[in-house]
Amino acid sequence: MRTDRYKQDPPEKKHRTIIILLILVLLAAAGMAGFAGYTYKKANDSLAISFASDPLKVEVGETHKALDYVKSSVGNVTVSDKYLDTDTVGNRKLVFTVSKSLFGGLLNPEKEFTLNYSVIDTVPPLLLWNGSGTVLERGTEFDINNVIGYGDNADPKPTVKVKGKVNMKKDGRYPLHVIVTDASGNKTEWDMYVDVADSVPPYIDNFPRTGFSDFKKKHQGEGRSFGIDVSTWQGNIDFNAVKKAGCDFVIIRVGYSVDGKVNIDSKFEQNYRKAKEAGLRRGLYLYSYDNTEPVQVPTG
Repeated sequence: MRTDRYKQDPPEKKHRTIIILLILVLLAAAGMAGFAGYTYKKANDSLAISFASDPLKVEVGETHKALDYVKSSVGNVTVSDKYLDTDTVGNRKLVFTVSKSLFGGLLNPEKEFTLNYSVIDTVPPLLLWNGSGTVLERGTEFDINNVIGYGDNADPKPTVKVKGKVNMKKDGRYPLHVIVTDASGNKTEWDMYVDVADSVPPYIDNFPRTGFSDFKKKHQGEGRSFGIDVSTWQGNIDFNAVKKAGCDFVIIRVGYSVDGKVNIDSKFEQNYRKAKEAGLRRGLYLYSYDNTEPVQVPTG
C-alpha cells in the first residue's frame, strides 16, 4: 500500500513550475539589464570636461601638451594627439575622450569633447643683415634681396617693400627705407643706404680673433661639443694641433654651388683624410648661392 509521500506531481504542475522559474529568471535578468542600462546612462550623462581656455590661441612653433589645457574632468581623459599642432598658422580642433569603467570593465561609457584653438603668429620677421653701407658697381642691376638678409619663423616668403630709389647709372649715396612683412601682417622696418661707385672696394677683414681654447673655456658646459668649419680658405691645416687645442669635430666643405653647378673644394679630400687620421669626428656641407625656389622633379 502506498502513502501520499510517494505520490508524484502531475506533469502539468511540473511544467507550470518550470515556466514560473523561467519567468522569474527573465524578470531578474530584465531588472539587472534595466539597472545596468540606467547606471550606464547616468554615468554617460555625468561625463564632462572643462578646458583652461576655449577658444585658445597659441603661438606658431611653440610646444604645448594637450592635457595641460584640461582644467577639470569627470571621468578618465584621453586625447587624439599628445601635443597641439602648431606647425602652421590656422584654426585647429583637438578631440578629447572622457570615459568611465563600470562593473569591472563590463561597461565603458564614453563621450568626445572638442577643444578649438587658433595658431597665430605675432613675431615680426627677423633682420639678419640690414645692408647699410653696401657698395654696388655702377651699371649693374640693383636687387634689394642681394644686399639684405631676413627670415621669419612662420612665413617662408615674407614680402619686401622698398621706399626710395637707387640710380645704378650714377655714383652717389641713396637712402632707402625697407619694410619686410610676413603673412600675418607682422613688420620689421629700418633705414639703410646704398652707395653706387665706379668699382667695389676690396673686402678687408679686420674683425677681432678669439683663440679656440679661449672660446671653448668660455662656453663649455655639460653635453656640449666644439668644432670648426674648414675649407680651402684655411689653407693647409694641422689637424693634430686642432685636436690638441680641444676640438672635437670638424665640418668640412665638400664644395660650393653656383647657378646649379657644383664645384669641389680643392682641399676637401685632404681635409677629410687628415681629420680622420687625427681622430676627429667629421661632418660635410655644400655651400650654395642658389636663392630660387626648388623645382619638384616628377618621380615614377
